[in-house]
Amino acid sequence: DVLIIGGGLVGASLAITLDGLGLDVAMVEATPAGTLPAVFDQRNLSFAEATVNALDALGVMPLLRAPSGRIQRIHISRAGAFGRIRLEASAHGRDEFGRVVVARDFGEALEARLASLRNLTRHRPARFVGLGELHSGVRHVRIADERGEHDIATRLLVAADGSRSGVRDALGIRVH
Repeated sequence: DVLIIGGGLVGASLAITLDGLGLDVAMVEATPAGTLPAVFDQRNLSFAEATVNALDALGVMPLLRAPSGRIQRIHISRAGAFGRIRLEASAHGRDEFGRVVVARDFGEALEARLASLRNLTRHRPARFVGLGELHSGVRHVRIADERGEHDIATRLLVAADGSRSGVRDALGIRVH
């Protein structure tokens, strides 16, 4: 029913969201099973409260192994520039602005949540090759994986393959 090209935060979040709707969902991911994308390294990620709430609703936040840090203060300044801004969550009637998590821990939690999905087929390592015909509302999409090149038929194609999207290019969708 749905083919998602890209297994990063956007593609993975969509796959998790669609689980339980009775849809057949497939995701094409560049990284092999057992390997996290390079973006999930040891750096810290700052998630706004809305992102934390969404990831909590998707069942990802409870899977974090390391505790997340609360963002209660934000200080914005630039060396050599005039002025600064300091924000205190309590001054805005909030406990926190969001959370800080270790990227690797977040990637592992996301992976664990994806592994629990019932209606998800993961093609990995695989890559988008091109678009095939569109017949009666079904799009044929060409991918390459360990079996070689082959087509997947889908009713909905989702381009979650980043800012330099090959899917978007293939569809002729321009951006600025």
